[in-house]
Amino acid sequence: MLAENKRLREKTACKRVKLNFNSVGETLIEDKLCFFMLIYSKQSGCKGNRSRSQGLSSCLLLVFASAAFFWPQPSASNAQTPSVQLLSQASQSDINILYVSSSGGSDTTGNGSDREPFKTLTYALSVAPPNTAILLAPGTYSTQTGEQFPLMLKPSVTVQGNPNTRGQNILIKGGGEFLSPTSAGQNITILGADGAGLSGVTVMNTNYRGYGLWIESSSPTVANNTFSGSTHDGISVVGTSKPKISKNLFSKNGANGITIFGRSQPEVRENVFENTGFGVNVAQHASPLLIGNQITRNKDGVVVQAEARPILRNNYIERNQRDGIVAIAQSLPDLGTSTAPGGNVIRNNGRHDVNNATKGLAISAYGNQLLSNRTVGAVDVAGTFNPSQPISSSALQLVADRPPRSGVQKVLFLLTLPGR
Repeated sequence: MLAENKRLREKTACKRVKLNFNSVGETLIEDKLCFFMLIYSKQSGCKGNRSRSQGLSSCLLLVFASAAFFWPQPSASNAQTPSVQLLSQASQSDINILYVSSSGGSDTTGNGSDREPFKTLTYALSVAPPNTAILLAPGTYSTQTGEQFPLMLKPSVTVQGNPNTRGQNILIKGGGEFLSPTSAGQNITILGADGAGLSGVTVMNTNYRGYGLWIESSSPTVANNTFSGSTHDGISVVGTSKPKISKNLFSKNGANGITIFGRSQPEVRENVFENTGFGVNVAQHASPLLIGNQITRNKDGVVVQAEARPILRNNYIERNQRDGIVAIAQSLPDLGTSTAPGGNVIRNNGRHDVNNATKGLAISAYGNQLLSNRTVGAVDVAGTFNPSQPISSSALQLVADRPPRSGVQKVLFLLTLPGR
């Protein structure tokens, strides 16, 4: 591994970006000429010899960015470019950047630079030192292109595709056997890791009982991805995990959008769960925080089982085929209290908006848009909540669902690593 890292340093003249923070928190990029981001063009294959000053000019964009805020900020260099989603602010350090292209890279002759990218994410992960960002070019990453599943994320390493489209045209597809310490053998596409990051990719596992991302007693950051078409779950969170899962699309998975088991305490914020069996499945002793999610058009919206204790705030849960929220066994979801109103909109579900089928427990549901005649079982509906801007079907449409503009589609990335 030491020899491999030495080879990468020697062969790649422009692979590191030094970030410094000034007194007001703005990011200063010491060597801007070494901080490039991909532009995806339908009209260019990015081939041919070019001078160093013009190398890959049709495929790369120089980024001058600020990381003063966590939320997306508009690009100063191009007003038409979509805002940038940051995983988190990086600490002052050198960030290694490795480039991967399933169609134009090589694991034997490539060195991970923008001009000589690796071919597989598998190889890039195997050689990536801590504090590395792996940038994926558009394409499919599968066993047919040389990937070996499951892919193992690494601490302080971020895998990033296109966060602005939630991974449209960047597909990681496949699965392999993983022996879970808590859940026996599973077939998974990606295994999470503490301090790892995953952003801007589409994850699909069409194998039998296939899971997309498996998070086992770890705390990665998972943002702006699409989890679609897996035969079981988009994401499974088990053990004592505490990941941050935000702004992802979960659609058309076989069983659940996300399952949260064990004693996990994930923060699940501003995701869309649609067209799946259970949008969110919470069981065992898990106590996730579910904030600002849109959970629609599933068989059931949120299913709470065993002794789980989820907290739900500011979610839209509507138009699910059966129940918006169903609680069974000894579970007890917190839908809002007098001191912490729920702010959830729970309405227009096929059977019940809240179905309390627990054994003798009352669900607190203070401060929501929820009608008492749309609940069954002991549900304490008190207080009211009216959203300032009621959600509509068009508001549920994601950027990833919209067709690209004609001509060249520019995609801007800012690579950052989860905080350590």
